[in-house]
Order: sequence, then structure tokens, then C-alpha cells
Amino acid sequence: HLSAALAAPLRAYFPVSGRFVTDKHPGGGCSVSIDCDGQGAQIVHAVADGVSTADILPPDVDVPSGIVRSFFPLDEAVNYDGHELPLFVVQVTELVDGGVFLGLVYNHALSDGTAFWDFLNAWAEIARAKLENAVATSRAPLLERWSPDGGAAAPVVLPYDDLAGLIARTTTTTPPLLRERMLHFSAESLAALMERARRELLAAGDAAGAAAVTRVQALSSLLWRCVTRARRLAPGREVVFRASVNSRGRLRPPLPPEYFGNSILPASTEAVPASELLARGHGWA
Repeated sequence: HLSAALAAPLRAYFPVSGRFVTDKHPGGGCSVSIDCDGQGAQIVHAVADGVSTADILPPDVDVPSGIVRSFFPLDEAVNYDGHELPLFVVQVTELVDGGVFLGLVYNHALSDGTAFWDFLNAWAEIARAKLENAVATSRAPLLERWSPDGGAAAPVVLPYDDLAGLIARTTTTTPPLLRERMLHFSAESLAALMERARRELLAAGDAAGAAAVTRVQALSSLLWRCVTRARRLAPGREVVFRASVNSRGRLRPPLPPEYFGNSILPASTEAVPASELLARGHGWA
């Protein structure tokens, strides 16, 4: 059912079923585009014998990464591999207790998360509509490239004749000594974090800062300080907190909501010594 329903959104989001192609320019350099010849997306059906939902969603323990990683195809692939590999792959894994794990692999060079979710929601809506004999009403994507000069964007010429030599790949099969854990922050805990930051700023005489604190800032502060503490950095080592920001609505004029592509920018704090970040508190961070 999922496979049959995927055909309809791929007709509208047809770049998702294409492949990358690199064109060399006569004057030097190259540009990368999407060959939209319907090479296809891919759906893989798998069965995880002996694995139940409780095995992959255990309460209050580390994520069993050895199991979960096997639910995602194209492991170790990079964006450049979209010249040969599908740009969108789905793995539907059946668990022994009737649970289903849907693993999605999507090439980030296609679009940002906003456009990806538009595509995914269109697929979900069509799948539901087919079951209910209803009509899906998801909007069509805008595929024309945006340019600050107006009109369709010209190809971006990269100062290289061949990109293959620039691609960095993992050369070791030894997994890193890291633990993975899913963390859930309730609305109440986020409100408490924001209130804690607000009170600290008021105590420091920063009424304007206290009035401007958001939940996103409060959670970012907690993560930044916890990660910095766990890394046990030298006191003078400078640290920053960096996040990706959706820039669609921040452009003037803003991009249309249905724009399909990448429109994100990095946002970063000032660099501060690790010791100062930990000493000056949650509200200051």
C-alpha cells in the first residue's frame, strides 16, 4: 500500500526520483544538477526476526544502535553518491510483535527539512486517502530555483573539474566509543527551564533579557552547557553553539511556502571560554 501510494507524490516531486549529474564547463569548473529521468526511489521490505518494539524503544536506557542502524539503508553513503544511488530510500521493517519501523533515507542536497516534510506529508495524505476513498488535497511543490537577482537561478559553477576526489569517506570499520540516547523534554520541563533562565537574568539585573527568553533558547542553553561539561575541555577552550535556521520567511520577499529546495542558514552564538560558560549559569548562556 505504501509503495503504491508513493507513485502519486513522486509525479509532483519528480526530482526525488532522479539522480545527480555533474556537467563540466568549457571555461573550467563544473556544476551539479538533478537528472529528472525517473530513475526511481526505492522501498525495501525487511523482517527483523526476534526483535520486538520493546527492544528498540526501551524505557530509560541507551538506544540499541546496532539494531536501529540496520533499519536504515545506504549506511555510510554520502550526498555525492546520489550520482548512482537513489535519492530517497524507504525501509519498512516488520518486528516480531507486529510493530513496524519505517526508516527513511533522503539526500540532503535535494532539499531542507521543511520541503522534505511537505513531500512526506503529501505521501502520507495520499496513503490515507486511498484507504478511505477520499481525495488528497496537498499542494504542489514549487521547483523553480530561487535567485536573489530574480528569475530562475543560474547553475552554480564550482571551481573543480572533478568532485570525486573531494569526497571524504569513513575508512575504519571500528565503531566510535559513543553512546546514543533519545531524550524527551515535556512542555512542563521546557517551561521550567525557561523560568529558571528568566529568574537568573532578573537576579542579574537583565530585565530585557529575561523578557526575551524563549523555550528554544532555554533548551539550547541546557544542551550547550551539558555537552561542554561532559567534554571536559580545557578552561580556556572556546566553545560555540550552532544551529540551522529556516530562512524562508526571513527573506524579503519571503519564499513561497511550497518552495522545494534548501533554504537554511547557520546561526551561532559568540565564542566563549568553556569555563565561563559553565560558571556564569543557565540564564547567561
